[in-house]
Amino acid sequence: MSSPAFATRHRIGARAFTRERKLPLPQLVKFLLNLRKGANQDELDRFFEVVCEQPLADSVSKSALTQARAKLRAEAFAELSRVLVEAAMRGLPMRRWHGFRLLAVDGSSFLLPKVPAIAAAFGQTGEVTPQARFSRLYDVLNRLVVAADIEPQSVGERVLAGEYLPSTRADDLLLYDRGYPAFWLFAAHAAEQRHFCARVPRAFCAEVQAFAAGTARSSVISLAPGDEARRQCRAFGLPTAALCACD
Repeated sequence: MSSPAFATRHRIGARAFTRERKLPLPQLVKFLLNLRKGANQDELDRFFEVVCEQPLADSVSKSALTQARAKLRAEAFAELSRVLVEAAMRGLPMRRWHGFRLLAVDGSSFLLPKVPAIAAAFGQTGEVTPQARFSRLYDVLNRLVVAADIEPQSVGERVLAGEYLPSTRADDLLLYDRGYPAFWLFAAHAAEQRHFCARVPRAFCAEVQAFAAGTARSSVISLAPGDEARRQCRAFGLPTAALCACD
């Protein structure tokens, strides 16, 4: 956070964070990463008094915070997250399940403030409050967020899950709930040679329906893509061959 290179990569404007301010870049990032529960001015006063060990009179205004935050790209926090995850993986004994790192993908939606810039970025229909989709790739045994996204509601949760694959490794086992299964997403895992386990609804495909109607506790079956699945695979540049699956 204190390196000039970090500031150069993530500042908005060549002059941002180049002069000595009461809220320099390292302190700005520390404050934004802090778990805030109150009003910004109260939190700023507490931050400078407790964390920075400075007199209350040396605190900054919430207006100064807003101006400083506007000069910092959101990608700065994504980089810090990657650095922290990589450092944790190098320095800590990683908990595993049968040799696998367990990564779960999950997401949710949340309301956004009715601000014109936010509505323009995330989309808004009429007077409806803008909404965003939050998604994350989470190491469930070591409690680490490996990757995360906040995107417009128009971006599907399966698309975000597929974009996490470059952040995974060959010794990962990815876990999906029933909202995620799609043939093209399974094909993406096969193309990247990634292990995964997904809950699927009974009506997912004819092969799953046939297995559910039988008495076997487990089976290896072949999933054949339908016309829509083939179209989606072609759109993402994925193979359309049948996939083997274990139930």
